[in-house]
Amino acid sequence: MIIKSRISINRSKKDFTIQYFISSVKAGGQNRQKNATGVRIIDIKTGLKSECQDERSQKQNLKKAFISLAKKIIEHENQKYENENKIEIPKEVIRTYDFHKNKCRDKRVPNKIFDPYSIIDGNLDDIIKELL
Repeated sequence: MIIKSRISINRSKKDFTIQYFISSVKAGGQNRQKNATGVRIIDIKTGLKSECQDERSQKQNLKKAFISLAKKIIEHENQKYENENKIEIPKEVIRTYDFHKNKCRDKRVPNKIFDPYSIIDGNLDDIIKELL
């Protein structure tokens, strides 16, 4: 379930650990990349990590890694919100409809048959009276 929300990520530079590394693992030689352009960012509060080594520039990789980390933080916050506000839905069958025989049985009201078409139309008065 996706919760669309506006979560503000209020973090300062102290809340992140930024590591730079050489991103190429190819064979050496004169064309070997000598600059550390790969970036790894770790959010200290949540422990989430993001890493980027796609671009040739360190600034571009840093920007991509921050965007990726922000998405992960928002997803983490949404997941935390879902777990805190979880609604229990019963997984048992309450009502069975048999339109060929023109019957509807409610498991909470034993030995009583209702009209399925009236229930589908929203007339639940008979079932509510039996439940009370």
